[in-house]
Amino acid sequence: MPVYPNNERLPEQRKAERPGHTTVKRWMDRCFDCLAPTVGTYILPSGLIKQDGRVYACALFDVPEPLGFGDVFTDRLRTIVQRANSDDYLRLIADGGGLKGLHGAVSAEVTEQTTCGGFCASCTPLRGEYGQLNGLPAAQPLPVILA
Repeated sequence: MPVYPNNERLPEQRKAERPGHTTVKRWMDRCFDCLAPTVGTYILPSGLIKQDGRVYACALFDVPEPLGFGDVFTDRLRTIVQRANSDDYLRLIADGGGLKGLHGAVSAEVTEQTTCGGFCASCTPLRGEYGQLNGLPAAQPLPVILA
């Protein structure tokens, strides 16, 4: 989330750290289950249903496509919830109290060398790396049903 404006730094000031230059590891280490007190843990019931019926396991901003678990217009809700609850990636996040639960499940090389702009943005490379390491198929977009 680029909320810090670029401005001139005085020579004696330390270099400003911009969110887009922050490593995935740093986002992971500072991530906690901030939604738990209000809407539940990272995995359902704090999901997101988009206007076209696609259901995602996270209710935050730009959700990676692999975290989509069905479509309320084509799948039974019980099936969608079962898919999300049986996902190992989400289980690591939920059990670990946030993205820090993925340490050891993804390579330190990727987390220490990849940068991104926020907690939510770090989930895309993390999920991609986790999928590659565990032989998961590449994500296929969920079908869109037009009215």
